[in-house]
This record gives sequence, structure tokens and C-alpha cells, in this order.
Amino acid sequence: MSRDKRDPDDGRVSGVVDESFNTSEYRALRLLFRDESREALERVAHLLLRAGPDRIDPDALTELLRATHSLKGTAGTVGLRDFADAAHRLEGVLERLRAGALAWTAAVRDSIVEVVDGLRALADAAEDEIEAAELAKNLGRALAAVSAGGQARAPLPDPVDPDSSIPDMDPDGAGGVPSPRHPTDSGVHRSGRRDEPAQLRVDPARIDRLMDSVGELIFDRTRIERRATELRGSLEQLALLRDAMFASAEASADVALRSLVRELSDRVGKLERLAGELLEDTGALRRTGNALQDGLTDIRMQSSRSLFQRLAPQVRALARAAGVPVRLITQGGETEFDKSVADQIVEPLIHLLRNAVAHGIEPPEVRRALGKPPEGQITLSARHEGRSVVIELADDGAGVDPRVVRQRLVASGRWTDSRAKMASDDEILRALFDARVSSREEVDELAGRGIGLDAVRDTVVRLGGEIAVSSTLGIGTSFTMRLPQTTSISNALLFKVAGHVFAIPNVHVVDTARVEVSSPAIPSLLRVRDGAVPLVLLHRLLGAPLPADARSVPAVVIDYASRRLAVTCDKIVGPREIVVKDLGPLLSPLPLYAGGTISGSGKVQLILDPAALVRLAYPETAAPGRTAGRVLVADDSRAVREAMALLLERAGYQVDLADSGLAAWRLLGRAHYDALVTDLEMPEMGGFELIQRVRGDALLSALPVVIISSRATPAARARAASLGVVEVLAKPVEPDRLLAALEPS
Repeated sequence: MSRDKRDPDDGRVSGVVDESFNTSEYRALRLLFRDESREALERVAHLLLRAGPDRIDPDALTELLRATHSLKGTAGTVGLRDFADAAHRLEGVLERLRAGALAWTAAVRDSIVEVVDGLRALADAAEDEIEAAELAKNLGRALAAVSAGGQARAPLPDPVDPDSSIPDMDPDGAGGVPSPRHPTDSGVHRSGRRDEPAQLRVDPARIDRLMDSVGELIFDRTRIERRATELRGSLEQLALLRDAMFASAEASADVALRSLVRELSDRVGKLERLAGELLEDTGALRRTGNALQDGLTDIRMQSSRSLFQRLAPQVRALARAAGVPVRLITQGGETEFDKSVADQIVEPLIHLLRNAVAHGIEPPEVRRALGKPPEGQITLSARHEGRSVVIELADDGAGVDPRVVRQRLVASGRWTDSRAKMASDDEILRALFDARVSSREEVDELAGRGIGLDAVRDTVVRLGGEIAVSSTLGIGTSFTMRLPQTTSISNALLFKVAGHVFAIPNVHVVDTARVEVSSPAIPSLLRVRDGAVPLVLLHRLLGAPLPADARSVPAVVIDYASRRLAVTCDKIVGPREIVVKDLGPLLSPLPLYAGGTISGSGKVQLILDPAALVRLAYPETAAPGRTAGRVLVADDSRAVREAMALLLERAGYQVDLADSGLAAWRLLGRAHYDALVTDLEMPEMGGFELIQRVRGDALLSALPVVIISSRATPAARARAASLGVVEVLAKPVEPDRLLAALEPS
């Protein structure tokens, strides 16, 4: 392998392995980096412009260094050598500022802002070698001027309009994906568009805080409604007593008693009217709360068109890598749903696109022989159904052969021969979502049917959604996702066990039933409408006694990942609208729970994780005998995650991706992995905290861990060694070193 031999830990970034990615893969990764770098550089520019002319806050300077260092490592990973070198030089300037070797002045601040603008322009122009070279020269002059403490002599060009290189998508028709326009063809800049409506940029954290307040409002409303209902019940009892007293008083000759009873009757009547008005007021409060909730949810919404635009470059890159012409058709671009949901399904959709392009669409000569147009077609559509968003990805390729999948299931030992013969084609297709199931003889560098589909399903289900697949041999394959518009507020079924209330999301609840037995022993199977399902004794899991009359025990029937089961309880409370809350560091390691909510009376109610219940009901799937080499990659940079996935999948590994330490921890609780590759600086939970949790878990303590980080300092290496980390690799990672670190010892 050809490589520019520099010390990977000296901070400079230039030598990426030439054979790591092909041209189309580099292009796709750079598009991801462009999107990531915009957000990071905007944050950097904001910190700079907020600083005074004669002083910068030390914490802000530290944040500038962290962001610049991270961008340098990611740029090196995706092969943007000029960007990485410029970021390294800017990092040196910031280090001098922190050490006091360079004075902070208005001129220095303004010059650094120009450098940041130049970095943004360089990221946007990465595919234009001539323009990128000119921008790199300007950046060099600007950085030299900053180092000297003055302003750059040659002004840097305005950053290219970030939307100009994104192809226009046909939101409702059969428009394909045209070639992107040259960045300079747009003739407009982000700040100068006259046809755009006025927009107010709001920190998402502020919206989240408001949503939390809406959640509290829902709790208060529920509590008031319950008390109003209790008041109405008490008044009904009082009215019965009043009527009885009134009848007795009318029969009595005691005038004073009759007068007192009439007065009591009038007072009770007034209380009844007030109770009725209170119930009307609570109804108005519900409507106002719903309107506020809907309004805040609307603010968090983004159109599917934005999602389509993020995926279109992926289709082009994948098509070039596979050597097949592919046309992308998008429909329903105006469909809106929560941005947090959209962000979490990008990678699952990329998995599906990989499968469609690499193993769905046939080569042109094969398609011609079959009477198909030489250009393959992928249709990506979105629509609303009730309070759900349905996203469908369909290709007109070869389809999935159920016969081949049957053979795979039997050969892998997952199914017996008799089970495979008796299973319907639909059951066979659903098995594609199980790990290690593929419809191809060979698995190449792009994808294999079944590779990653279990991770796709897990992501969709974790969001409270569901996914289905249909395929016709020779016609094509279609994946349909049904997702909630938002994940912060959900509908769930509540039930009691030993006096405590638990919840399961409605999307996974199939039915309720009763366990009818004639002896004290509870059966392991429960007969329901569609047959028998495993019965999980929730009482036993929670250490609670069964009801006194164990001959008739309520149960909730659940469907998760095409597997059904039932759990016992004491009483079905009923469906409720709940506000989903994270469990926090104390309870989040417990695998049985997926979250929590708070009742109207202020009590914590835990939300059961259907995935954990399935593992209990189907123990043979809890730790399946996977092929060696399933790796979990945790990194907050999507470009780095995708680069690691390409490298590891090409080496034969199955790869799952997590965008934070907390997301990685949750995946580790749901599936078996042979190794963990993690960054150190991530949101929600850092790499070292993640590793400490792994080492403290009895089932995960021996899991091999490799660190990839821009902060591969001696102190970090020493701490990693104390935690039993296999190796610490500096970004950009050399593929052969990463693969060597993952080799079993």
C-alpha cells in the first residue's frame, strides 16, 4: 500500500492509504463530511464572533480547539488532505493563543473568521480540484497572516451556497437524480436569496426544553382530570345521600329539618355545576395543551425532501461503485416528520440503498435480456398515515429468491429443514432481518441481503416503528417503514404488577388475554387467537408474587421483530398518552427497560423494552452463534462511521454503527458483538465512560475494544491501557493497523 509516511500521532494529517476507498466512495464520504463540517464551522464562527476584541473566554478557546482537532481527523479519514493540513495549522494558531504566545486582538479574531470561511468553502469545493487548489492557497496566506498577528492580505472568497451542489429533487413525480450543478452556477448565496421565506434559527436544545415543559403540562393536566373525576364521583355519592335525606325530610313534620335539607340540596346542585364546569375546563386545557404540543412538534419537523437530498448522493456513489446505472425517483417530498427521527433513519436507509444497488439492480446486459430497461430504478417515497410516517424504498431489480434464503437458514443452523419447508415465503422474507441471513452466495464490499438488516430493524423498532419487506422474484424488492412523527410523546398500554405501573408502546401491543389454569402452575405457553406464544412471567422477573387467584391471570400479547409473546400482569390499566423520558445513568444499564414516564400523581412508570422481552421468551436468539467478526463502531462523526463501515465490511466484518456512547451501550445490550471500535469524545456518553461500563458488565467485560480518536495523547493511552483496551489509534486511522488490532489474539 502506498502511504505518505508520517507519524500518525504527530498531529499532521496527510497520509491516507491510497487503496482504502475508490473514487466514488471518497466522493460519498466527502459529501457526508461537507454536511458535518458546515455545522461544526458555523459553531466555530459563532464562538469567534461572540468573543470580544481583546479577550476570548478560555472555555470557548478550548471548544474551538476541540472542534478544529475533530475536523482535522475526519478530513484526513475521508482523504481531504488540504483541509486537514489547514485545520492542523489553525489548530497550531489556537494552541499559541491558549499558551499566550500569540495575543488575541480584533485583527487576529477577524483573520481566524476568514480562515473558517475558507475552510467552509474548501469543504464545499472538494470535488473541484482547480477551485480547491486556489482556495487552499488563499487559506495558506490567511493562516500565515494570522500567525503574524495581522489580517490576511488576500480576501477569501465567500463560501459557496451550501445547497447549490445538491440536485433538485422531484418531490411528487418521476424525476430522477440529475448530475449536480457546478457550485458557481447557482449565482446566489445563502444570505442573498430573495425567494426564501424569513427564517429564525433556534437552538434545538431550547425546543427540547419547551417540549419537556409540555410534558410537565400533560402530567399536570392528567392529575387535574383525575381529581375532577374523583370529585364527580364523590358528588354522585353525595347526591344519593341528599335524595335519601330529602325524601325523609318531606315525610317529616320538622320544618327546620326540611329547610336544612333544601339548603343542602341547593349547595350540592351548585357543586355539581362547578364540577361540570371544571371538567369542561380540563377539556379546554387538554385542547390547548395539544395545540401547544402540535405547534412545538411542527417546529421540530423537516420535510422528507431534505432526507431525499441527503440520500441522493449516496445512490450516485453506490451506483458508480457497483458499475450499474440507477435512477432514483422520489415521491412525497412535502411529507414532514421529526428531525430527530429523520436523523436516526439515515443510516438504515443507506443500508437498504446499498442492498438495492449492489444486489438488487441487475447489470444492464442482464436487464436487457430480461426485457427491462438497462437503467435500474429505485423509488423512495414518504406519506402520512394517521400520526405515522410511512417511508417506502422499492427497487425493480432481481428480487429475493425464497428458495436460496431457505437453504441459507438451514445451512447456518438457525432453522431445521422441516421448519424451512413448512414456512411460507412471507416468513422466509421476514427472516432476512435476522443476523447472518443472506440471499447471496458471495458478500462483496458493498452489501449482502441480510447484512445489516437486523440493525435496520432494531433502529426502526427502537424509534417505536415497524418495518416490513416484500419481494417478487425477477420484479423487485420493497421495504416499508412505519415511523412515529415524533418520539418524545407516545401512546402506550399501561398495566400493573405488584402495585407498580408499567408501560409498553402501543405499536408493539397485539392483544390482551387471560391465563386460565386449573392448577397453581403457570404454563410456559399461552394459547391466543393465532396459536400459542411463549409466556413470560413478569412477576417472577420483578420478584413479585403472583395474584392470590393464580387461576386467572391477565396478560399482554406483544409483537416485536416478527416474534410474539405474552407477559403476565395483575391488572390492565388501559391505553394512555405518555411523555417518554430517558432513564438516566442509574437505570439505563438495566436491560429490561427502554425508558420511563411520570404519572399524573407524580409516580415514575417504567417502559418495558420489547427487545429484552423477546430475548427472554426466545432464549435461542439471545446470543446466537454469529460468525466471527461482528463489530460495533461508535463515533459522533457520520463520515468517520461510514468510512469505518466501508473498511470493515470490505474485510468481511458485519458492522453496526452508533452515533454516541449511549447509543452504543444500548446496542451492546441488544446484540452480541465480537469487538467494539469507539471514539473518545462523543455526546451523551464519552468513549472512556462507555468502556468503563463494558468492563463493569459481567457479560461484556472481556469484549475487545479499540479506540480511534483525534486525542490519542499519552494520558489517553495510559488510561486506555488500564481499561484493557487492545490499541489506541490516532485519526485518520490506517486500515491495516485497525484490522490488525481486531484480529483475534
